[in-house]
Amino acid sequence: MVPVFVLNGDRGWDRQSLKQEYVHCLGNLSANTMTLRRVVERLLSIGVRRKELVDWAVAEGYKEKAIRKLLSSLCLAAGERLRRPGAGPKTPPQARMLRAIARNLFGEDGDKFINAASRDAKHEAAVKRAESRAADLSKCGIRVDGPEKEAESALLLLHHPGGIVE
Repeated sequence: MVPVFVLNGDRGWDRQSLKQEYVHCLGNLSANTMTLRRVVERLLSIGVRRKELVDWAVAEGYKEKAIRKLLSSLCLAAGERLRRPGAGPKTPPQARMLRAIARNLFGEDGDKFINAASRDAKHEAAVKRAESRAADLSKCGIRVDGPEKEAESALLLLHHPGGIVE
């Protein structure tokens, strides 16, 4: 079947005829992938949002997750991304400033010193947490020799037949 699109005077393509063709193409995906791609591109170009395309398909009985994946694939192939590239949280400006200071002071070794400082800060925080837990355990009558013994004490409590003894 040859797709029939009705031209609209103010925006080019008629939204209703494109919607009908979109739903029709979803029914015959194996034969209409190129047509579906063109229809989706035209719908997006006249301002129809992805959410609306998903809603139309779900109303016709298609699974939302499958339609989202399909639209994502079609849009990626057309060069349109939903999310910006790059994973993870963005680096705060304060961290960039610290890196610049370290590079200014220590040259190429600045990055190594920043990483060493980060490891040291994480270790210091872990020791403080262990000391805090040891204090909490001692309030319950459980004696812990030091922060490094906390893990051993916790394992002993787990394997003690009576559980926590007060």
